Amino acid sequence: MDSGSFIIGAVVLALIFVPFIITGMQKRKKQQGMINVLQQMAAETGHQISKKEIFGNFVIGMDEQAGMLWFFNQKLAVDSRKSVRLHEVKSCSIQRISSSGKNSVNELVHADEKLGLLFTMRDAKSSAVFFELYNADQSLRLAGELQLAQRWLDAINSQLKRPAAMYKTISHTPSMGSQQLSAV
Repeated sequence: MDSGSFIIGAVVLALIFVPFIITGMQKRKKQQGMINVLQQMAAETGHQISKKEIFGNFVIGMDEQAGMLWFFNQKLAVDSRKSVRLHEVKSCSIQRISSSGKNSVNELVHADEKLGLLFTMRDAKSSAVFFELYNADQSLRLAGELQLAQRWLDAINSQLKRPAAMYKTISHTPSMGSQQLSAV
């Protein structure tokens, strides 16, 4: 093989693989950015993420020692940042919001429009919190969100079974701005 053929082959291979490499780098950069936002949310309250999972446009994380949960959903123009103190949660469930209609052969069809984790709070005055994992407006079909929701539901429910006194929280002293560790 002469050097001209080698150079042409190398250029063709580069043209084939460079787009995949660039796409992979952009995806890693986006994921790292979402992880940084989640870690910043935890750091603002003096916590650390001990468990996290990235999926598409969102990341969910938990501090298992403190019983805190954070969620960041980065959509096209809007981002959603939410947190939940698990000792304030009465129950957690998978919430599926569906619509129904008829298809071209007049059969009744159900379609998931939204899917997420719904947190019902112990205090009846507090509103429920919804972590949106899937929205039909952003994605055409479910692609693992239901399995992810089930994994996190299991992890959250195991945390909810812990007595509230087992959670450790970090509180900020208003006058001094220092942090202190205390049991809830």
